[in-house]
Amino acid sequence: GSSVTSIGNRAFHGCRGLTTVNWNATACTSAGDYNNSIFGGCIKLSTVNIGNNVTSIPSWAFYDCSELTSINYSGTKEQWQTIHKGSYWDSYRPNYVIYCTDGTIAK
Repeated sequence: GSSVTSIGNRAFHGCRGLTTVNWNATACTSAGDYNNSIFGGCIKLSTVNIGNNVTSIPSWAFYDCSELTSINYSGTKEQWQTIHKGSYWDSYRPNYVIYCTDGTIAK
């Protein structure tokens, strides 16, 4: 909800039934520390919707999310490139596509 201001380290790590994530940082200003595997091991996660106000994605955020195929970003490709992405944020993943408002970016 809009009252969430922080998500702790590994908050959703290993949630094997999680299939879709809506990540909009309007109120959430913290997603754990820099090495947060926030959604790591969510083996059924296939779609992530990221708001254009998200400014950083922690290291290991989507580690071992083997079903992740679509990242829907509500900004442009140029805005996506300005997001600070920690090391290995998308490690151990097959190919996926980032859908931006002005086109796509393939892994």
